[in-house]
Amino acid sequence: KEGIEINVYDKNRKLSSTKEITSELWDTRKMKYILVAGLYEINNEAVLFIVETEGRVPTLYRLRFNGITGAKVREEEIGSTSKTKSFYLLGSETNTIFVEKDPESDCYAAIFFNSYASDKDERIKVMHFDGSHKKLSFAFYDTPDQNFKYLRYIGAVVDGSQRVFISTYGAAATNGRDGHVFLSSLKA
Repeated sequence: KEGIEINVYDKNRKLSSTKEITSELWDTRKMKYILVAGLYEINNEAVLFIVETEGRVPTLYRLRFNGITGAKVREEEIGSTSKTKSFYLLGSETNTIFVEKDPESDCYAAIFFNSYASDKDERIKVMHFDGSHKKLSFAFYDTPDQNFKYLRYIGAVVDGSQRVFISTYGAAATNGRDGHVFLSSLKA
């Protein structure tokens, strides 16, 4: 209920700073509904991505911390998906948000998987960012085959500021006999 505790250690692995982080954007009293989508060093800052599900709507937040003091530099809402149909589906593959970072640069992508979107071409939303957190590109994933009723996000790879590669699985029926794996790319 107190929020997030940040502990910063120096190069000798000695505790140098401790901070309690609260927020105006997400509710610290509902931490059990918060999932960590990623923790990365980006542009010499510790950047924490969390997903809070409030009213069955998953929302992605980006929290940036000073790498020396642990002080919060900035926090902001990145985006959300539509409302989940059942509380018990949270954390499953229904409405989920993923963050993938390029290990060779500070670029990253946020992928919003929305299995309840009525338009099949809006089930996966991709946002590509550079190391200064500037949005490079944004697109909805275009389903390669319109006959595929079932779509699942598998993973993504960020290629610096150039593009994001997305891997998906699609099938026309739940038995998956006609299923295919697709690799797609989003250029900046």
